[in-house]
Amino acid sequence: MTLWSEQISSLYKIRSVSDLPEQELSRQTVLRGEHFSYQIILRADYNVFCRFSARVFGPDGAENEALTAALRLYRLRLAAMDYPVYPDHDEDILTDEPGLMPDILEPLEESGGVLRLSDRPASVLLSLDTPLDAAPGDYEIRAERVYFEPGTPEKLHSETSVLTLRILSAALPAQSVHFTQWLHVDSIAEAHHVPVYSEAHWELIGKYMQMARYLGIDTILTPMLTPSLDTLIGGERLCVQLVQIEKHGERYDFDFSRAARYIDLAHENGIRRFEIAHLYSQWGMTSAPNIYVRVDGREEHLFGWHTPAQSEAYQAFLKQLLPAMLDFLTEKGVLEDSFFHISDEPGLDHLETYHALWRFVKPMLRGRPIMDAISNVDFYKHGLIDIPVSATDHIEPFLREPVENQWAYYCCGEYKAVGNRFLAFPEYRNRILGVQLFKFGIKGFLQWGYNFYHTDRSLYVIDPYLTSSSDGMVPSGDPFSVYPGKDGPVASLRALNFKDALQDVDILKALAQRTSHEHVVELIEKLAGMEIRFDKYPRNYEFIPALMDAVRQELEAGTC
Repeated sequence: MTLWSEQISSLYKIRSVSDLPEQELSRQTVLRGEHFSYQIILRADYNVFCRFSARVFGPDGAENEALTAALRLYRLRLAAMDYPVYPDHDEDILTDEPGLMPDILEPLEESGGVLRLSDRPASVLLSLDTPLDAAPGDYEIRAERVYFEPGTPEKLHSETSVLTLRILSAALPAQSVHFTQWLHVDSIAEAHHVPVYSEAHWELIGKYMQMARYLGIDTILTPMLTPSLDTLIGGERLCVQLVQIEKHGERYDFDFSRAARYIDLAHENGIRRFEIAHLYSQWGMTSAPNIYVRVDGREEHLFGWHTPAQSEAYQAFLKQLLPAMLDFLTEKGVLEDSFFHISDEPGLDHLETYHALWRFVKPMLRGRPIMDAISNVDFYKHGLIDIPVSATDHIEPFLREPVENQWAYYCCGEYKAVGNRFLAFPEYRNRILGVQLFKFGIKGFLQWGYNFYHTDRSLYVIDPYLTSSSDGMVPSGDPFSVYPGKDGPVASLRALNFKDALQDVDILKALAQRTSHEHVVELIEKLAGMEIRFDKYPRNYEFIPALMDAVRQELEAGTC
């Protein structure tokens, strides 16, 4: 029996032996409170079982129970990559052929800590959230393996891999960049086969919120009305509007009890910012969202694709809904943490319509900001956007303006030159965003697919374990960052690396506060050997770890 093992960075996606890096990871430095992950690649020359466990030992040589308890182990499962990327992609990809790609972080405890090995590489990812109160010093993460044959528990062999973890005295600052990835509560109900807003649904929503906050999401899409997103003209997604509405003649009554529960649940899970779903249809603002109203004791599909956006009926409705909603948000104490959308991704040819809707809606929002995905700077120059959310490949004109609250986003269209989190992309194209957000002072980031489990225009529900592209709508990895597990969400490698990208921003800012923003940018670009832009950055696995280690060392030197 021959066994192989290798410790490597979590930036690598290992599909074959040829993917393994030449240099093994043996040491890592982190701040107190910083998240860190790495993987151990295992294989054998014949089928054998492996029982995997890991513990953390402190500078005194004794096991540190707090750090051991904080250590999470995952089997890095293969995801179905059915549509890797559009045909005219750039060359910085892992493959353009459909197949399988490591991504699914299955808790190792689900298999009792046991893996079945073969001549194909298997990966265990070790993830550690270092406690803020951890004592500085050198620790050891000891990953222990016991091998045995199928059918018998008899030990064949055992071994231990060691990673030295140096915890510095400097602490990770609080998250500074806001992040929203759209939570689709209809997908939760459909993927887990539970009725909308049943007790089982609410429990699952809480779990998806908990995971979202862990992954860095601090702003949550809030479906006061069913989001008018990714829906076929004339079609519907599952009704998930939080506001229950009754119509009595020309008067509407609004019940916000569901919305109150949603906000309370978000607060319980550490989320305090609320992104109110769009008031008009996507890509042109032609229509109202699909809205159900109880009329004479019967639920009616009162507004929708059949309702022109600027119709008197819908305007009369909004004149009653928005003041009531603002009153409710005020009573809940979250008005100052609430943000509004008019419509998603309007183009320049929609400027006049957007302007008209803005003139109607804005006076009713009591000064609360409007944020939308806008990639043409004319919307901002006309004063129509308080928080422009600009695509990373169209953001340069915005950066030349004095925009106080600039956000960025990417989706399926950002597949050339710029970074993204597609399955076919190397993970440094995911992690690099933190450096870019820092350099350009971006206040927040948006990505549309936290858990979108539908096809193009939501024609039908998909199985995310069989298609990661919404059945060929977009490149694999764009529609979701978490998978539906047995009892809640399952994280992905892509999501965990993006969590680290957000940490990078805060670590870079911490050094900038002690020195200057210019000093840190100079350090970044010296190590990069180039000017950093959204479409220009080092295309390798070494740059980001080297940069962040250099920044940590400067921080530590200033602390001592």
